[in-house]
Amino acid sequence: MPLRTAFAWLAAFVIMVTQGCGGGSGSSGSSDAVRTICAPAPTNSTSIDLSGVTVQQLDDDKRWVASLMTQNYLWPNDTPAVNAQDSAYSNASAPYDSLKAYFQALLSPLVISSGRKKDRYSYVSTVRATAAYYEGNSVTGLGLEWGKVADPGIFRLRYIEPDSAAARTSGLQRGDTLVKVQGVTWTEAGATSQARQLWNGGINPSTACRTTLEVRRNGESLTLAVDSAPYIPQSVPLTRILIDKNKQAVGYVHFTDYTAPAEAALIEAINRFKAAKVSDVVVDMRYNGGGYLYVANALASMLSIPATTNNKVFYSAQYGPNSGRSQDNKNFAAQACIMSSDYTCTRSDDLPHLGLARVYVLTTGSTCSASEAVINGLRGVDVQVITLGQKTCGKPYGFQSNTHNGIAYFPI
Repeated sequence: MPLRTAFAWLAAFVIMVTQGCGGGSGSSGSSDAVRTICAPAPTNSTSIDLSGVTVQQLDDDKRWVASLMTQNYLWPNDTPAVNAQDSAYSNASAPYDSLKAYFQALLSPLVISSGRKKDRYSYVSTVRATAAYYEGNSVTGLGLEWGKVADPGIFRLRYIEPDSAAARTSGLQRGDTLVKVQGVTWTEAGATSQARQLWNGGINPSTACRTTLEVRRNGESLTLAVDSAPYIPQSVPLTRILIDKNKQAVGYVHFTDYTAPAEAALIEAINRFKAAKVSDVVVDMRYNGGGYLYVANALASMLSIPATTNNKVFYSAQYGPNSGRSQDNKNFAAQACIMSSDYTCTRSDDLPHLGLARVYVLTTGSTCSASEAVINGLRGVDVQVITLGQKTCGKPYGFQSNTHNGIAYFPI
């Protein structure tokens, strides 16, 4: 999901502490600075900011997308025959939606043995939205991470972004179960377009507004006002030094995204653990779906013993048959990068190392891609990785951003 850069590959081969993960002050009030009620999401539209999209001739862009898939897609022979002039891909008044639909139509339709699609990962965004996310810029939203725990539509709050308005004033707590969004249940949202628009507009707003969420906590229903407002996402929202029963220091790090700011935050955490002389480290990647592989490389290197990783391959990337690129091997990193906004490294100092022979990793089915690369990369140099939790998602594929007229395409 990263941008165009030599480091920007997500490849995966082949949270224990709740304090600080959100909850606010316990007040059900909210900031007086935001009073506009979150509007229903428009039908058949995206909540993403499209102001940077500059498509002029839709047919030209569709030809560009078709060429991209032929040259860069990992499975070009799976691409179905698609009529580019179909009305689903030809709405000139909604070029982003049309091109997104066309791109999705070109993806492999094959189904693997598990019954899931072979390609359920390739996606489309905008250049602005992608850059804002991976550069750690301010975004506008609720700052809530929900996870589906059961059908039909049972969602539980995984964590709250610590810089968000919700963390400060909403009264929400990790573990709350979602009941209604702006008075609409999940079942009702699936029944009518009007209810679905209310639900979508309230659960995933992209503008400053106020929504109401009904949640259940310890058998009690609570209706809370929650503000959508600007906040800066934190890739490493929590680190702790814990003391085990043997009076040994144990480091804990909650790690959610492999974005550019994550590298510096991880270096800070590792230096803190090193100063405390931790004997073990717990890396909480239960909700980490991946990101920049160079950050995964740095994390794996910092956790391990330098002598065991020196000149050893951390990952190997294989490209599509029409890409003209050969296999790419990346060794374990020895130096920091700290990527700038123009995607160049700004530092070259040595990474700190903990020199661990054993690492604990908390996982779920949302632990994907670059997170799995850390696990498998460490195991490849004989570090004992003990995973606690659920099976990881199993995503041995990466992306590279391909941009055109303000749209970012991420084919496997």
